[in-house]
Amino acid sequence: MKWFKNIINGSEYVLGCEISGSGMNDLNFDGVLLKKSGNNVFIERAFSGTKENFIAEFTKQNKAATVAIICSGRIVLSKVIESVALKANNRLVQSVLPNANAADFLVQSSREEEHTLVFIIRKQIIDGIVDEWATKNLFVNYITLIRPESPNMSTDQLLPEYHSAFRTAIESLSGKSPVESEAISAMNDTWMWKLKTRKLIRKSVIVTLILLLVNFGVNIFLQSSVTQMKSDAGELRMKISDISRMKEQIEIKKKILLTAGLSNASRTSYFVDKVIGTVPVSIRLTELNFQPLKIVRDDSEDKWTFRNNYLMLSGNSNDEISLNKWLNELRRSKEIHDINLVSYSQEEESGNGVFKIELYI
Repeated sequence: MKWFKNIINGSEYVLGCEISGSGMNDLNFDGVLLKKSGNNVFIERAFSGTKENFIAEFTKQNKAATVAIICSGRIVLSKVIESVALKANNRLVQSVLPNANAADFLVQSSREEEHTLVFIIRKQIIDGIVDEWATKNLFVNYITLIRPESPNMSTDQLLPEYHSAFRTAIESLSGKSPVESEAISAMNDTWMWKLKTRKLIRKSVIVTLILLLVNFGVNIFLQSSVTQMKSDAGELRMKISDISRMKEQIEIKKKILLTAGLSNASRTSYFVDKVIGTVPVSIRLTELNFQPLKIVRDDSEDKWTFRNNYLMLSGNSNDEISLNKWLNELRRSKEIHDINLVSYSQEEESGNGVFKIELYI
C-alpha cells in the first residue's frame, strides 16, 4: 500500500479539500495534494470536481493520502451569539437552528471579543464522505468549518479557489482536528491499527526472507545428495551386479597384494579404501589397478616391479556433473599428489561417459 510505504519512508501525502455546495446532492470538491518529505512540504497538484470525478482524478496518480477537509457554502450554517451564552454543543446547535437535534450536527465555534461565531453542519454529509473515502485509501483526520489563516508559504502557483484547501492541509500538519467526529475517531483507530499491523507484517516479512535465504542455502548444499538418491529399482539391481563383480575383482587384487607383500596395513591401502568410499552413486567403477605390475625388459632378463603410490581407476557415469564434482573433491585431498583424467568418451547406445583416471600419492 503506497500510503503505508510513504509513512515508513518518512514521506506522506496530505490532501487538503474544500467541500462546498447547498446540500448532499449538490457538492463541489476543490483539492490540493501536498507531499511531506522530512521538514519540507511540496505542492504536487490541484484538481476539482464532483465527488465521483474528484476521487477518480486523485486515483489516476496516487493510491493513498491523509485528508484535511474544510466545509463552506450553504452546507454550513452559522450565527453570531453573545459569548456569555456559550454553552454545550446542544445549546450551540439550537442557537443556530432552534429545535434541532444536536446529535445530527457537527459544531465548531470561534470567540471574537464579546461575541462567538458558531458553525454547524449535518453529520450525514461528513460521515458519508469519511466512510466512503476510507475505502479508497483517503483517510480523513482533520475537519474545520472556519477558514484558516494564511500560512507563511507562497500560494502563487495556485488559483484562488484552491487557497482554502491548501491552508487547511498546512494547518492539519501541526494541529488536532477542531471538529470532533465519531466517524473520524473510528477511522483513526482503524488507521493506527493498520499502521501497527503493517509494521508487524514488515518485520515478519524480513524475518521470513532471512529464513528463506538460510533454507535456500541449505537446500543448495543438499541438492546434489538428494538428486543422487533418485535411482529406480532397475539401477539398484545393476549396482548389486556391479558389486558382485567388484568382489570378484577384489579377490583377484588380494592375491596380487599377497604376492607383492602388501597384505599388511599401510598408508597406501588406507588411501585406496578412502578413495573407493568417495565414489558417488552415479559412478560405476569397472576397474581398479593399485600399484600395478610393471615389466622392465632388458637384454638379459625381464624385471618385474610394482608402480608404488599409483592408482588407476576406470568406470562409467551417467552424470557428467557428478563425475566432475568427484574429481574436484579428489583434487582437494591433501593425500593426493596428482590426479590426471587419462581418457573420457561417451557411449552411443547408453549415453554413459566412460573414463579412466590415474592418481599419485
